[in-house]
Amino acid sequence: MQANTRIKPITIQIKGDYWDSYIYGGKLYLWNFNQDIEIIVWDKLIENLSKKEEEKSVLRHAFINCKDLSYKRLTSEKLSDALGSLTQKSITITKEYLKSHTIKTIKKPLKCLPTGIEFTEDEVYIADESGFYKTDRDFTKPKKMWDCRLLSIKSNYYKSKRVSLSAGSEGLFEYDDLINNGDKDGKKVEKNIHQITEKHSSFSDWLYDGIYNTSINPYSSFWFNFTNKKEPKLIQEKDIFKKQSCQYISWGYKDKIYGVSNDGMEEVSIKNGKNFDAHSRKPVLNGFLNQKPISAGVGEFGKAIEYENGLVVVLDNNEHYKIASDKICNWRLFNRSKKYLNQLHVVFEDKVVVYSLNSWK
Repeated sequence: MQANTRIKPITIQIKGDYWDSYIYGGKLYLWNFNQDIEIIVWDKLIENLSKKEEEKSVLRHAFINCKDLSYKRLTSEKLSDALGSLTQKSITITKEYLKSHTIKTIKKPLKCLPTGIEFTEDEVYIADESGFYKTDRDFTKPKKMWDCRLLSIKSNYYKSKRVSLSAGSEGLFEYDDLINNGDKDGKKVEKNIHQITEKHSSFSDWLYDGIYNTSINPYSSFWFNFTNKKEPKLIQEKDIFKKQSCQYISWGYKDKIYGVSNDGMEEVSIKNGKNFDAHSRKPVLNGFLNQKPISAGVGEFGKAIEYENGLVVVLDNNEHYKIASDKICNWRLFNRSKKYLNQLHVVFEDKVVVYSLNSWK
């Protein structure tokens, strides 16, 4: 098997009617349509899926800890056999098997289904149609931090107590648990919450100390740079990509900004966390992206792009394929995780599918 060889994802299907899925600290959290949260001991569930040691090693790396390299102890032949067996089938988790690994069901911790979920070491941040909440991982007595309908939230990967808040036509906001707005730019709207811009915000993510705002509305996507006082703080999408053709959507994460247009996909690098490097602009993928995306994200394995009728994954080597061709309820990447960087969770109307996308070396 050649180094850096990409393979088809290993998939696990969890039968049931769910709204959202989150994995953290060895536990899987499933939100059902009754607004309850089912908490599953994920590590034990995976360990019990197979009695074959070769498959156990592969499954540990795929679903328990992507840094676990126990599969490397397998011979090429045994690894190939185990991979072949696991990638050619979708592992199905029945309701009975799931129930046997469920340790707790939390009854309606909030009044509405979540629109955003972020786990950190200390706390869980949740957004729904009624507002923005903070709670512990047992979801005891969620505390309402703000009375505003939010479409999406995202915690900072360096400073987890900072959360970007996308509120649609209300604009983009930031929650900072450590600062009470004393030295923050923007309009204070609540304790620890200030408005960054009134421009429309569909979702957002962090570029170093700044936030990239993505909007489905034209001319509303931009990079808000907190660190560089000499440059304009708000850098528009059109100034980053210099595109004359139709720009469908753009988004950012860590040190890259991505843009999808009718020409394909481009990426731009951030230099020293402060400025975008105009010379780094390069095409990532040409063609095929002839639909308008509605959401996108970045994982360890590449990019995920959602359309009205499906989800496409673009791997780092520019290979791409459809993960889903049906309408989905939700999907989630775990790019802030240490152990689940290779996972993509997709929630359909009748099941949750957990994809493990790996580079087997």
